[in-house]
Amino acid sequence: MDKMMMYSGTYEDIIQTLASWIILDLTTLLKKVDYNYSHQAFAKRVKKLEDFGYLASVYFQNYRKYLFLTEKGLAEAGLNNAWGVNKEIIHHDIITVNVFQYLLKLPQVKEGRIYLDLAGADRRPDCALTMQPNFWEGKELAIEVEITQKSYDRVENKFRDYMNKDSPYSKVLYIIQKTPVFEAYKRSIERVDFHVDAMKNRRCQDNIILLLAPEIKNRQFDLMDSPAFFEGRITTLRSIFHQ
Repeated sequence: MDKMMMYSGTYEDIIQTLASWIILDLTTLLKKVDYNYSHQAFAKRVKKLEDFGYLASVYFQNYRKYLFLTEKGLAEAGLNNAWGVNKEIIHHDIITVNVFQYLLKLPQVKEGRIYLDLAGADRRPDCALTMQPNFWEGKELAIEVEITQKSYDRVENKFRDYMNKDSPYSKVLYIIQKTPVFEAYKRSIERVDFHVDAMKNRRCQDNIILLLAPEIKNRQFDLMDSPAFFEGRITTLRSIFHQ
């Protein structure tokens, strides 16, 4: 890090926080860094990191400023081979982080991780949650945030990967913004399951949850009563999570 910054822990805290969370708005970043001075003073430190090439920013959701690490920032955080933020899909990344923060607050969730540092992992989920020991036996839940519809082949191949007995994920939650995508993924589940022997293999409909949530485009939302497709029927996340 540049000599003028290396003696300030705040700069390093900002970089390491963004390494964990990928992309955050300025106010949320301030809370997570736990900076004890003014918002204005914190903003100046962030601006200095931008000026020196460690951070970049974009404005989204009523001109709210979101910050993320550049390649230089990733290297400083020790993530030389990490996935950087792709500006072409930055809308998706912002929504994913907001969804992840929401899900981490649920009592059924023990901990979670966003997969920033798995460059080249084609089948990685957007993030994953470890559930509490008394819920789904503390197993892993993969999270996929779908803003646009992907090809049927790509979606159904990923479904099959998740149903593989070697998959580390017990279940998968697809959070989908648009109704046509939700309906298309339901049909994909039915097509994949049609060729599965339920006595020998895991079925998609028993292990993949499709949640329709147009509200994820907003900064604040509640997903518990959004319609969900699971085990062959329409239900809610509240019902699935027994809340």
